This record gives sequence, C-alpha cells and structure tokens, in this order.
Amino acid sequence: MQDSTSQAAQQAPSPRKHHISVFRDVRARSIQRVEQTWPQIVKQLSSETRRRKSKSDLPLFSMARFGDQRTAAGCYRYDANLISISGLLGDHDAGTVSPLQAAEMLNRANMLGIVYTTPSHSNARPRWRAALPLAEDHPPADHQQLMGVANAILGGSLAAESFDAGRSYYFGPVDGVEFLALVSDGFFYLDWLENPPLPIFPKGKPAHAHNGEDRDRILAKLEERGLVLRALGNGKHALRCPWESEHTTPVKDGDTSTVYVQAHFDGRIHDGFKCLHGHCTHRGLKDLLDFLEPPVEIFAGGRKITYGGTGTTNGQVGHEGTTGHTDQTDSAAPLEDIEPKWPEPLAAEAFYGLAGEFVRMVEPHSEADPAALLVQFLVAFGHLVGRAAGGPFHPVEGDRHYAHLFALIVGATSSSRKGTSWGRVRRIFELVPEWVPPVSGLSTGEGLKFHVRDARYKKDKDGVEVCVDEGVEDKRLLALSVEFAGVLAVAERHESTLSTTIREGWDTGSLRTLTKNDPVVATGAHISIIGHITLEELRRRLTDLMVANGLLNRFLVVAAKRSKALPHGGGDLALKDLMLLADQVYKRAEAARTFTQVDLAPAARPIWEAAYDELTADRRGLYGAATARGAPLAKRLAMIYALLDGRQAIGAEHLTAALALWRYCDASVAYIFGEALGDPLADQILAMLRQAGEKGMTRTEISNALGRNAKADKLDAALDILSRQGKVSGEQESTGGRPTRRWRATKKTK
Repeated sequence: MQDSTSQAAQQAPSPRKHHISVFRDVRARSIQRVEQTWPQIVKQLSSETRRRKSKSDLPLFSMARFGDQRTAAGCYRYDANLISISGLLGDHDAGTVSPLQAAEMLNRANMLGIVYTTPSHSNARPRWRAALPLAEDHPPADHQQLMGVANAILGGSLAAESFDAGRSYYFGPVDGVEFLALVSDGFFYLDWLENPPLPIFPKGKPAHAHNGEDRDRILAKLEERGLVLRALGNGKHALRCPWESEHTTPVKDGDTSTVYVQAHFDGRIHDGFKCLHGHCTHRGLKDLLDFLEPPVEIFAGGRKITYGGTGTTNGQVGHEGTTGHTDQTDSAAPLEDIEPKWPEPLAAEAFYGLAGEFVRMVEPHSEADPAALLVQFLVAFGHLVGRAAGGPFHPVEGDRHYAHLFALIVGATSSSRKGTSWGRVRRIFELVPEWVPPVSGLSTGEGLKFHVRDARYKKDKDGVEVCVDEGVEDKRLLALSVEFAGVLAVAERHESTLSTTIREGWDTGSLRTLTKNDPVVATGAHISIIGHITLEELRRRLTDLMVANGLLNRFLVVAAKRSKALPHGGGDLALKDLMLLADQVYKRAEAARTFTQVDLAPAARPIWEAAYDELTADRRGLYGAATARGAPLAKRLAMIYALLDGRQAIGAEHLTAALALWRYCDASVAYIFGEALGDPLADQILAMLRQAGEKGMTRTEISNALGRNAKADKLDAALDILSRQGKVSGEQESTGGRPTRRWRATKKTK
C-alpha cells in the first residue's frame, strides 16, 4: 500500500476556477460571466492598465454567479438573481485601518487574499477592499456567516454593506488617486478553516448576528477559563475581568462591572462585552475574542507565523491552568532558540587593499557596521570603473562579468545605521573626479531602462533616418534605494517589469521590453544597485517567487547592525585624509578602464578549485535559491579587489578577500531564511517539530497545533516534502488500536 503522503503528493488538485461576474456600469444591464483562477483574479484586481478618468467609468466586479433574471429596469445585479458565491468582497470605508494593516491581518491568519485601494482612497482617510477566494462555491445563504469570519480576521474593520451577498464593487484605479494592491502570502482558503475565529457582525443587521452555536462557544470558553461568575438573566453574565491584574481597585463580591452579553435576548442583535474599570474602558468584544482565542506564533522560514485568534493580542496572559495553545513538553526547545544566529563578524581577510583601508579609517568614528561599509565601497568603485571601452571583465564560460554589483544592506532594526554607512562611502567618492552620483529610487523597469537608453532613430517621410532621442552616452548607473521595501512591493505587481529589468541589468546590461508601445532599448548598461531594508521588512515583503526567479540571488545580502554607540557622534575625518584616499581610488579606476579581460592568476587557481564545490553545492529551500549565484558573485568581488589593487589579474589575496566577504553574505542569507523550504506549511510544521523535541508529534497533534486549519491532503503533502528532504522522519508506533506515525525533526547537520 502506498504511503498516504505520497498519494497526496500525486493527487494534487487542478487550479480552482472561480465564477466571476463583471458589470459594465452601476446599472448592470449587461453582464460578463467568466471563470478565473485566483492568480488571474489577483492580476486583474492589481492591474493599473485599467486606469480611468473617474469612478463612474470603471466596471463593477463580484466573486459570485448571477442568473439571467432581470429587474424591471433591466438590472442583473440583485440578490434574488444570485446563484452562488465563489469568494468574498469586503469593503472598508471608515478610514481607520490602512491597506497595509489589512494585508498584514490576512498574512497573520495565512489567508489567501488581496487588499486593493478604492477610487476614494487617500492616505489621510484610507479606503480599501479585500477579496478572499473560497475553496468551493457556496449558496448565498452562507455569505453572511463567511463574511463574519472574514470580518473577524480583518479586525472588525468591514462596513455593513459588505454583508450584502449580491453587492458588487468598482475595481481599477482612477486618475489623480494613488492605487495600491497588496497580495497576502497566505495559503488557506477561508472556508478551509475547520476552527475559524468567532465571526464579527456589524451593528444594525439583525440577520447578521452570531448563531446559537457561536454564542454557546463564547460562553463555553469563558466558563473553561473560570471567568463566569454568575448569570444575570436575559443573556447577561457577570465576569471576572481577563485583565483583572491591571485594575487599580480590588474586585468585590457581587461586582457586575464586567459583563458579557449574548445576542438574541431582548431584541439584541449582536454580542457585547464591557468592563467599567478605568484600565479596560477601551476594550470591547474584539479584545475578549482575542483573549479567548489567542494567536499562536512560531518561527518558520525566517519570520513569525501566527495561527488562530481574531487579530493581534494585547499581551494578555490567561489564568493559571488555562491556555489557548497546544500543550508543549518539557523537552521542547525555547522558541527563540529556533531562529538562526546572527552571522559571525566578517573575517579580517575581507578588509584587503584600499577597501580595507577605507573601513579601518572610518570605522572608529562611525556606528555603521564594517561589513556594510566595505560592500558599499566595493559597489561604488565598480560603478566608478564602468565598462566604457568594453572592459574590464572576467570571463565565465561564454559570459562576461563586469565590475558591477548589487548589494542589499539588511538592518537588524530601523536604527542599524544603514544610511550612515552609505554616507561615509559617499563622502569619499564625491571627491573622486568623474564620479556619477547615484539615482534615488527604483520604481519601474521602464524608468531604470530610460536612464541608460540607447540613441533612437526613425525614418522621416523621405526615408532618411533621423535621431529622435540622443540617448545616454555614459551608461553607468548606480541606483540607491534607502527604502528597498518599496522596490519589492512594486516588483510583486503582476504587470511590473521592474524585477525582469533588474535581472537583465545584472546579467547582460541589455534591456528591452517586448511590447510595441515601448521602443526604448538599452545596451552595454553598467547598472549597480544599493538597497537598504530592515530585517522585518525583508521577511514580510520578499515573496517566494522573488527568491525562486533569481531576483534576490543577484544581490550581495549583508546583515548589518550598529557596531557601537557614539552618543556625541564620531566626527568627520580630516579632509586631507579623505582626499588622499579619493585620489588613490581615482587612479586605480583610471587604470582599470584600460584593462579588458581579467583572469585568475596561477596562484589563485588552487584556492578557486578548493572553494568551487562550496560555492556551487546543491542547496535546498529558499536559502539555496537565494545563494545560487555564489560562484559568479565571488568572481566579481575578486575582480574588483584586483582592480582596486591596480592589477589585471586576480591574485590569491584578492580571491581570498572575496571568498571571506561572500561567506559573510552567505551567512546573512542563512540568518534571514533559516532552513525555509519555500512551502509555507512545510516550514511551519518543521518549526513545530523542532520545538517539540524528542517527543515529536503525531499527525493529529500537528493538525491541532495548526488550529485544525490545514486540509488533510495539504498536511500530508507538506510532511512528504519534509520527509523527502530529510528534515523529518516518521516512526510507526502502536497505540493499542489503530497504529499511528509519530514525526520528529531530524538532527541538524553542519
């Protein structure tokens, strides 16, 4: 008999297609019925190509199937004509929650979804809609309950209109209004949840109240925790406040200042919670639900993943003997021990030559990380050299690798002195003749290409070629993005060409877009990039696709933190010292421009041969995908070290320095991603099994720890991935009845 995990892997379902209805205008006298996969829906909702002059010019969209019946006015869009729903569309118009906060709530709950701004959106008063697909079509009668769960996941932020099953909404951007679309990186359909959060319904909608099962569930959880003091009648219950420890006055017998109120009593249409103590007057039903179903956080794939709950916790601690988490064994590893360690300090060999001299000169006077200072200096020098005369370059098989680098400085916190490190480098290079200052920001692939474009010619009416655009003569471009999270957000958009253009810039320097409306072409472009981002932003923004398609592995990723505290500042260096170093940099760059091919010197070949297996080893998961270009990056670094030394050959000392720096970058990526596999569910299960230690977990225990939110086939497929990659092992054990399999994480190997 085949193992169940293998069967699940072989029987992966085909992509689900959702029934979509599109109406030309608000009158809905015509209807377009289509079936789309979730990626197709995301592409449609996030596209900016549908931009119109005003909202009235936009079409309307519904994740539902309507019939052929019309109203007397010829309208298809009304509740009685609704056949089924394939997804949910929630509307937020209160202006109290930002689109980014909404997308984070979906991410926290691991929900498939997209948040996109409306034509009425502004930063001062954010307005957005959330689309959440369903795993299967549902009857219209299910809509309100499902929307209540969606509202709970989104922190109770949805407008009452969201609960009308037949409602459709405008979609697409309008002129003069900023448009933003944020895609959740979750993987659960909302109706997959076997233990969903308690639904939240808006006031004033009698049909939208909790059903009896939900009311019993809330009351049962309160009783489980010993919080119910007595029934007051008519659905009211006096409680011991969950945040009693914060009260400044002691609770007396007979106190009824903390009350839970059930719906459907005395005409009430929604549940309620109120505590009159001063420290709790701001708390409502949402806070009580979060306390009863606290989110469970584990570390997986370099980030915290949250399960369960209806939103963020407020730091509450349950009463003694109660918990909303799965029981852990005494042998379980502390959560913080699962996260990889910060990289060891950069090896001394990396601080070779002029680059090392610069760091040693600046480091005592700066809080910046020495690794960040070093790598940005190397990027800046490579940018200065350029490739005007066809070199210098290092050949790798049939490719030419020029002296340009991409670097991403990843700060441990927002105060990691990333900007300070670039400021120190800039101070030197601004004193160098022929320095081309960086261009700030990376917003579009077309904009990047425009800065290094070729001259363009066109035939006039007489057939004579005339120049219509002189293009750019100096093809050196250093793009500096101190908010690289924005670059990742743009690159994530389906219609964006930014990711492709960046990758082409690293590979060949030949940039072109295969569309008839964009005739701009760039050849021989010498593009360098420096990006700054915090660790939290990178983990949140970087998608698996960006890693898998090679965007990240073209960057030297440098983990950076503040090296020291200098309360009064480090002070500036003497101008004569700066000018002396700048003069040396200029002379080395001038010499480098006379070189063409830069090869390995004989003394460096044994070093390269010894390191080659390490650089090209087959590594699994996101870490492996993000470090897949170790060999060419090490060669580019070695060439720049050689050019800074005034040499046309890469010596042993240059290669040794390059390998030391690459190993720090490699360790930085390992810190960011840990041993993430690229499958979110598999990553999360692996983290839980490591936390469980030797006791391990059965499949049922794993499912319970995930809040029973993972479908059986998804869970089996994730365990199969982990087993095939040697991350976990399953051992059959007897239970006195039907045998079960206990899963344990395998020992880590270096």
